[in-house]
Amino acid sequence: MTRLRVSLSAPARAWRLGAVGAVAALLFYGSAWGQDDNFPFGPLNQYSFRIDRNGEIRALWLDADTTAGTHLRLDIASSEDVGIARAEIEGQLDRIIAEPARLQELAQAYARLHPARPRLTRLTVGQDVTLLRAGRPSGTRTDVFTHWDVQP
Repeated sequence: MTRLRVSLSAPARAWRLGAVGAVAALLFYGSAWGQDDNFPFGPLNQYSFRIDRNGEIRALWLDADTTAGTHLRLDIASSEDVGIARAEIEGQLDRIIAEPARLQELAQAYARLHPARPRLTRLTVGQDVTLLRAGRPSGTRTDVFTHWDVQP
């Protein structure tokens, strides 16, 4: 099988080179000075952020007590356990703290998604905090935000 070799004309090459240069310039500008509103030529800061070397790393969690007398940490990495994932809980955290009854819906979603598992009786929302000093872990603490006794 023979290959056809087609060469581009000078104007076609110039146009393509100009287009690549323009996209590269937009990406450079967006990365250096752009905001999320400039996407796709600006950074998506919600996925990348800098943690101060003397700051804190926070990890939200959702614990539950069950009718079987067990205590478990629910998986909020995805929406498979309680119907919503960590980001949605974090986005509603102020409302959940102000109105813990909002957790009732998560218990109901858990029951619908896992009918064979023991029912939830109490939900607790909190976070583990890792303290940093010079970029290295220097201690931990646990903050508990709220509890909710699930209504039958």
